[in-house]
Amino acid sequence: MRTPWLTLVRLFSIYGLAGWLLSFYHATPAIWLGIEFLILYLAWVGTGAIALAIVGSMGIIGAGVLTSEVPDHLAGVSLPLNQAQVWALMLILSWVWALFVIWKLAFAVRYLRLMGWQRSQVFFIVFLIVNLGLKLGQALELRLL
Repeated sequence: MRTPWLTLVRLFSIYGLAGWLLSFYHATPAIWLGIEFLILYLAWVGTGAIALAIVGSMGIIGAGVLTSEVPDHLAGVSLPLNQAQVWALMLILSWVWALFVIWKLAFAVRYLRLMGWQRSQVFFIVFLIVNLGLKLGQALELRLL
């Protein structure tokens, strides 16, 4: 049986990687803000927020696609794909990663609530842990640490 603290460590790690990826792709402040709103909503509602969070993440990813160019950071990697195919692959992988992150956060909130934690406790602790993970990932990418 897993413990609540292990769940929080997993969330921290997952969102740390997410923060690193967002910084790696030079996410705009609008994208960061959209992600913050999704995190707030998921941390408060839990699994009931999955559908709307997926729609929101598709909007965020779509906005990121519209405001960015074809990824050129993979130029040194020898792939049997052209730039459009690499762009499409990165888009699909971003969407799959967003689904995974949403799913983990929603079910972590549900699990913590089932463990007897109060709704406000879960909200504040999960929001804090997730944002610390995002900021750590961002700092690692920007080489601030």
